[in-house]
Amino acid sequence: MWALVDDPIFLKHRCHEPHRENPMRLIGLGAAVTEALGEPTRLPVRPATEAELRAGHTAEYIELVRRSSREHGWLDADTYLCPDSCEVASHAVGAAIDAARCVASGAADGAVCLIRPPGHHAEPSRGMGFCIFNNVGVAARVALEAGWVRRVAVVDFDVHHGNGTQAMLWEEPRALFVSIHQWGIYPLTGPAHEVGGPGAEGTHINVPLPRGAGDADYLAVIARVVVPMLSRFGPELVLVSAGYDAAAADPLGGARLTPRGFAAMAAALREVAPRPVLCLEGGYDPPALKACLTAQVRVWAGRDAGPRTLEGEPSHAAASVIAVVREIHGIET
Repeated sequence: MWALVDDPIFLKHRCHEPHRENPMRLIGLGAAVTEALGEPTRLPVRPATEAELRAGHTAEYIELVRRSSREHGWLDADTYLCPDSCEVASHAVGAAIDAARCVASGAADGAVCLIRPPGHHAEPSRGMGFCIFNNVGVAARVALEAGWVRRVAVVDFDVHHGNGTQAMLWEEPRALFVSIHQWGIYPLTGPAHEVGGPGAEGTHINVPLPRGAGDADYLAVIARVVVPMLSRFGPELVLVSAGYDAAAADPLGGARLTPRGFAAMAAALREVAPRPVLCLEGGYDPPALKACLTAQVRVWAGRDAGPRTLEGEPSHAAASVIAVVREIHGIET
């Protein structure tokens, strides 16, 4: 049985002016994912505790968010706050933590967290890129510090690099971080040579793809980089920063993925990560977000086999990036 987080509290974070990251992103997603999973167990939501937030963020930053959320305002040029934002962001972290605990304990076969605001850009001491607290990063740290698992992996396929998660796990040898992202767009981070900090070298795999990367390019990354690295690392828990702004219709990315491509990625990843925790990140075209997310969920939950192969080969530019990443990390299989 899969678990699902879908709660109206995540609609309360809203900007006082038009903004790409808005409650409309979630409208209809809960019903669509429920159908895709087939009567999942619904997890109640709760705010993260102070100790849980401090597993990934500084006390000073947490207090800044609390203080700044008393009225409408901005953490940076992209990241807004409203009087409900601290509460909502804290519930998003709490949801990610509880979903991780549920899957790690064996109480669920996997989980989907329809949460917002997104989190993977939030660094230990600052929010940015629509993100306030880092949902996946904090959940990974809590899972390790609480002893639920000995090794955790984060797979981030949002079109933007997960700079915040990378910073949060940079010197953590028990965590593997894999980011597949478009090179040259916000936040302008994530080159292939960044592989982890002292004592954790080789635990960060950055795959910066060129603009226009499509289904065949992403599936090649999964098959030639992500699957071998997950097999080598052997995580007991896989958290997915599930961003769908690499979809062809998304206004904030330049990738060209289709629902079929996302389904193929899930089919390949399911071989090494059969019980993931998917936490929503980006995805700013609501119809594309719904189509791509549900296509993946059906495959991951075993309700659809998904395509094993796709027509076409990766582009020369994408194949070159993959070759560089494989060389850096010594992938020979």
